[in-house]
Amino acid sequence: MPGGSAKYGVLLVGGNRTHQETHAVAFAADPRCELVAVTDAAGISDERAELDEALASEHGIPFVPDLGEALALPGIDIVSMCAAIEDRGEAAVACARAGKALFLDKPLAGSIEAARAIRDAINESGARNQMYSYTGLPWAVAAKECIDSGRIGELRAIHADVLFAKGRAGTAPKGAVRREKSPPERFTFIDAKREFFDLGVYSVGLCLWLAGRRATEVTAITGNHFFAPHVERDIEDFGAVAMQLEEGVVATATGGRIGYHSHPKGGPHKIVVVGSEGTETFDAWTPHIEVSADEP
Repeated sequence: MPGGSAKYGVLLVGGNRTHQETHAVAFAADPRCELVAVTDAAGISDERAELDEALASEHGIPFVPDLGEALALPGIDIVSMCAAIEDRGEAAVACARAGKALFLDKPLAGSIEAARAIRDAINESGARNQMYSYTGLPWAVAAKECIDSGRIGELRAIHADVLFAKGRAGTAPKGAVRREKSPPERFTFIDAKREFFDLGVYSVGLCLWLAGRRATEVTAITGNHFFAPHVERDIEDFGAVAMQLEEGVVATATGGRIGYHSHPKGGPHKIVVVGSEGTETFDAWTPHIEVSADEP
């Protein structure tokens, strides 16, 4: 603990209508932590400032508009990063250079350049850091243990699904096909967000972590639609990727949103590992009970 007995001071970057709402509650509930203030990236809209102020008011802490001033407040040990995706590169770099421990929301940033800038700033400062992922969940840890134990022989392939069942699917107009534009101008809207960009972090991250190998070739598609709001916003609601990894290992992954009637729980969260001596499947919702009927 800082100073031997004091609590860890937590600075919240970003306010309501982000993942910060739940992160703030979790930090506030932890007896080792104390929320200090809410801040945000430079140049945010009036709407975002109002959402920041609302979160600060809910937790009885100040909203400090200037990120630099907030980082200089006494007692800041941890930064919870939930700035808008477009602003994360600049904001996270500033926090890393300040030497704070970083709890980074996913996805890390909106471009490879911004992600590399965050990585470099962390490496230069030595700041402790963690980006939210699924690698600590029991079913993922069990898949890792399976591979590392060698019980399926030499690893040949990995597949991961991380899909969220929410929203009414089937509302997209027939024949709606999109073409990816790069770089994206915007990632998140009130009624929709770039789902593969957001949730593919989980499934692609699981594949790379489980294999312990880098990707050498990548093929992906984000051109299909289930939901009308995503068609209207010209953003993807689902995507799939195939990766050739080092040492001949193949990985495939899906990520995105499917309709809430498509799955009895939160959506398929599953890993399949294929080895020279066998195949094993790890499912977040197993064991479970299914009841089926063909009556009207």
